[in-house]
Amino acid sequence: MRTLIFSVLLFIGSNAHALGDLKSIFDALKDKPVNYEPTGQICEQVARLKYAEVYDPSQFDLNVGVEYKVSGTTIGELDLVITNKSNHQVALVGEVKCWRNVQGALNKAHKQRARFISTLQSQGNRIVFLAKEGAPFKAAQFVNPKYVAISTLGTVSSGFDTEIEYSLDEMLQLRESLMRCQAEGKCPTE
Repeated sequence: MRTLIFSVLLFIGSNAHALGDLKSIFDALKDKPVNYEPTGQICEQVARLKYAEVYDPSQFDLNVGVEYKVSGTTIGELDLVITNKSNHQVALVGEVKCWRNVQGALNKAHKQRARFISTLQSQGNRIVFLAKEGAPFKAAQFVNPKYVAISTLGTVSSGFDTEIEYSLDEMLQLRESLMRCQAEGKCPTE
């Protein structure tokens, strides 16, 4: 019995930091009108917050969900695009994947990256970029950006370039909390 109680206390103690951090993430996201219905949206928003710690928002624009089209046809979407405000060059393009099938997610991220690079090389100025926030992009801004594949806690060992510091289950819990807040009218919706 003592062992069980000790195990529960150890579990709670080891997760208290993560639970506290999730509250701060919730607070950082709750006033942003985002449609969290697509599951990946929560991971993209948390990745944006993570990269804001490295790419100072006073010097960089951090955009989530940048769609790109050629001749009116959507080719794909870039999950995270970070642009230097001073020279307007894209510093980083991130593909964010939060799936239970980690290898499938990594393969999808690599395919999306390859499709974008191929489209950029073959279509160049014919690409139309649609950003949800900020000024639209131009192909000329994508000169040697860093490309990264981003996923949840523990996925770097499976080949992802970087990870957010939360598990998939924690991300789904956070998503549920934000959706509940929106449904109750306490948080804005898109």
